[in-house]
Amino acid sequence: MQTALCRKRICLCAALLVLAALLPVNLHAQSGTISGQVLDVSGAAVNGAEITLLRPSTQIRYTTASDAAGNYILPPVAPGHYQLTITAPKYQSWTESDIVLEFGSNRVVNAVLAVGSVSQSVQVTGAPPELDTQDADR
Repeated sequence: MQTALCRKRICLCAALLVLAALLPVNLHAQSGTISGQVLDVSGAAVNGAEITLLRPSTQIRYTTASDAAGNYILPPVAPGHYQLTITAPKYQSWTESDIVLEFGSNRVVNAVLAVGSVSQSVQVTGAPPELDTQDADR
């Protein structure tokens, strides 16, 4: 009698193990990915561009940088609505809003950056002269 009960338990455990092996957990299928390429208006790759993915509902940000070929890949993220911003020195920033990622989706978002306008900057290298409140000439 105990032998039959042991065999039933062993068969039940074996069946559960087989069932567990048939149900793989794929985390990437529960998330989405965004990748793409960053080019300038002449078609040249923009190396080192900063890519920022923002989920406005949670304010969570994911960042990466483009490689020498201008390619980038962001880590897998939960499904939802996102905003993608790409910035690089000497280029105007580029933004795409309302990117919708669904379960298991792989979005390709390519960007073409325009050359930024020349801006002026002021660099202070020394302290201003002190005011002499005792002498009106100074």
